[in-house]
Amino acid sequence: MINVYVLGCGGIGGYVIDMLPMAIASLSLDMLEKGGYSIEKTLEQAGKEAIPCVVDSITLVDGDVFNTRNALRQGAGAGSKLVQRMKMIDNTILRKSYLRNMKIIGYPAYANPDNFRTLIPLEPSLNNDNKFVDSYSRAPNKYKASVVFVCVDNLKTRYEVSKYMENFDNCLVINGGNEKTTGHVTFYERAAGEALDPNLYEVYANVRPDADKRPDEENCTQISPKHDQIAITNSIISNVMLAVFNKWLRDGLTSTVSRKGVSTPIRKNEILIDMENFTMSTLNHPVNS
Repeated sequence: MINVYVLGCGGIGGYVIDMLPMAIASLSLDMLEKGGYSIEKTLEQAGKEAIPCVVDSITLVDGDVFNTRNALRQGAGAGSKLVQRMKMIDNTILRKSYLRNMKIIGYPAYANPDNFRTLIPLEPSLNNDNKFVDSYSRAPNKYKASVVFVCVDNLKTRYEVSKYMENFDNCLVINGGNEKTTGHVTFYERAAGEALDPNLYEVYANVRPDADKRPDEENCTQISPKHDQIAITNSIISNVMLAVFNKWLRDGLTSTVSRKGVSTPIRKNEILIDMENFTMSTLNHPVNS
């Protein structure tokens, strides 16, 4: 089944982690129904028993600790961000009931090329639940995909993760970034070894290996304090990222538009959010543009 990875458990990542168990539980029930299974008994039990889950594991990655100024936009308590976020999942009713068979893995480290293969294995363990076979009959590549939520602050890590994910046959990489009142979400999907979207560094020239430094190369406590992000925008970006994950699993990220009887596939792979003007728009970046 699907393996999910969250790189960065701070601002955006924390909100992703907060909503992720609910998203996974709902999607699991939806996919069971799609496969022809009745979920009435499961709903009647109101979370008293575990459900077959479309996600085999969630892996959280972060080597940072909570700083008092993080309280402006992050809900975790003092100490390791990773430990706090793992507690956040484990303490939910969903985890103790519906999702108790789903693995939760934590790596108290910053993602870098030296540990990518450990953090995001090229061949992750798969728990193939036959109840989902019918659900995935039209999209078998998703049945063994790796989904990566990239919620880091630096461009160098984004570049390195983007390059690494090109080694996967089946994956979805969702990048979320924002400033105080604006942000964007981009996504990159591979299916059966084919890239369906351009990678992040192909869309944004500033995403490159020499753009800045990773946290493991520069002490985060020595970085000049800034007030360039707020909780509201972090939360909105995280929800858009989860919406992308939801649509990808349910229907795929390619839509069809019919004009004058002719159906045309439309591929969107970036969402722009502007809270100042209350706008949200989508863009299509062609592959090899």
